[in-house]
Amino acid sequence: MSVTITNLVGSIGSFESGTWLLTTAEKAYVHIMSDHVKYGSNSLRITGDTAEFERTYTLRNSDGVFQPTLIPAHKYYVRVETYQEEATGSTDIYWPIAEPSMLAGQSGPAGQWNVCSAVVDRSSFSAGAYSMRLDYNNANTAGCMWFDGLVLVDLTDAFGAGYEPTAAWCDANIPFTDGTADVPEPVPKAPTGLQLVRSDADGVALAWSASKWATGYRVYRGTTLVADVPGTSTVIRLTSFGTVQFSVSAYNAAGESARSSSITVTIPLLLVTDRTQEDVEQVRALLQRPYRTWTAEERSWFYGGGVVRGAYNALDLNRVGLAVDAVRTLLLTRLTDLDAYLDERGVAPSPLFSLPYTADDVDVSPKTDWAVGAIPTREQMASYLQDIRTLRGLMPMPADLAELPESMRYLDYAGANAIEATLLAVRDTVEVLFAQCKANADLAASAWRCAEINCGEV
Repeated sequence: MSVTITNLVGSIGSFESGTWLLTTAEKAYVHIMSDHVKYGSNSLRITGDTAEFERTYTLRNSDGVFQPTLIPAHKYYVRVETYQEEATGSTDIYWPIAEPSMLAGQSGPAGQWNVCSAVVDRSSFSAGAYSMRLDYNNANTAGCMWFDGLVLVDLTDAFGAGYEPTAAWCDANIPFTDGTADVPEPVPKAPTGLQLVRSDADGVALAWSASKWATGYRVYRGTTLVADVPGTSTVIRLTSFGTVQFSVSAYNAAGESARSSSITVTIPLLLVTDRTQEDVEQVRALLQRPYRTWTAEERSWFYGGGVVRGAYNALDLNRVGLAVDAVRTLLLTRLTDLDAYLDERGVAPSPLFSLPYTADDVDVSPKTDWAVGAIPTREQMASYLQDIRTLRGLMPMPADLAELPESMRYLDYAGANAIEATLLAVRDTVEVLFAQCKANADLAASAWRCAEINCGEV
C-alpha cells in the first residue's frame, strides 16, 4: 500500500522552467544558476554582503507570485535543500510571510547539499492563499546560498488528521517531485482505547482501537512482549497473579509505534472449583474423534490457552503453581504486616494475636514452567500435591472443605476441584485470622489493667 502526496509549489520548486520575475532589488542578488545543482539543471542562488543581515526571495515565476492555499488546522511538511561553498549563514522559510516562520535557522556543512525541513501547522493564521519566501541569513557576511528541491506537502490531506508522519520520516520517504508521488505508508501511531474486557480463568482479555496503517499489534506486560496479533483484541494466558500493567503498540513494514497508555490489571487467584462430570464427558467425546474432524472452534477451545475444565494440562499445572506461589507470598506478607501492626500499637507478641504458623512453616516450591507436551514424573506430581497439603496444614480449614486426592494419578474432576478450593480456603482463612489478630491487638492496647482504678477514685 502507498500514499499519494502532492508538492503544492509544483514545478516552481525545481527552478527549472519559466521566466523568473524579480523585483529591481532582487535582481542584484537573486539568480537562477547551474554551477551547483541538486535536481535538474538549475538552482536558485541568493548572494549576501556585509551591508545586509539577510537576503530574501518571494517565490514567483511568469505566472506571478506563487500563493499556495493554507488550511490552518492542517500539518504541512516543508523542505528545501541548500548548498554553501563556505558556511556563511542559514535559511528560513516563511509561509505566510509573517511570524512565526515555517522553518528557522537551519543549514549544514559547506561543500554539500543539506536538507532543511520541518513539519508544522499554520494555526496562527487564517485560511487563505499566501506567498512563500526563502531567506538567506548571511548576518552581514559576504557569501552565497544555493536552493533546490523546494517541497510543500499538506500531510493532513494526504495521510489524514492525527496520522501525519514526522519530519524525519518525511525526509527519508518523500522524494522531490514537481507534481505527485507515491510514498510508503508511515509508521502507525500508538493505539488508543486499550481496555480490559475480562479477567478470568481463561486469561486476561484486552481490546483497543485500530491504528491507521497498522498490519499488526504487539502487547506488552510491563516491558515484556506477550502477544503479537493481527487484530485489535487478544487473550493473554496467565503467567502471574497480582497487579500488572499492559500496553500495546502498532507496527507495519515501516516500523513500530510508541506504546499506548498502559492500563493496570489486578489478576486475582483464578482458580476453578466447579468442574463437573459433564465437563469430563465433553473432553472425552472430543478426543474420541479424529483430529481432522475437529472444527476451528473446537481446536481453538482445546489448544487456545484457556481452561479446559474436563482435562488437566500444562496450563493448569502452571496456573495452580502460580497460585501456590501467590498464596505463599500472602502468608509471608501477613506475618510481616502483623509484626508491624503490633509495634505500631505498642503490644508485645502473644499467642492471642499471633498467626498459627511461622515463615519456616511456609515451605513450598511450586514449579511454574511446565511446557506443553512435557511428561510429569511421579516425583514431580508428589511434590505438586505436597505443596497444597503443606499450605492446607498451616491453619484450621472449613469443615466442609473437600479432602485432597491421595495422588495425582487417575485425578478426577472432584480431586482437581479440591486442589484449587484448598488454595482459596487458605487465602480466605489467613485474611480472617489476620483481621482477628489485629482486633485482639487493638483490644489489648486499649484495655484497663486489673486494679488500676480503685473504688472512689476518679
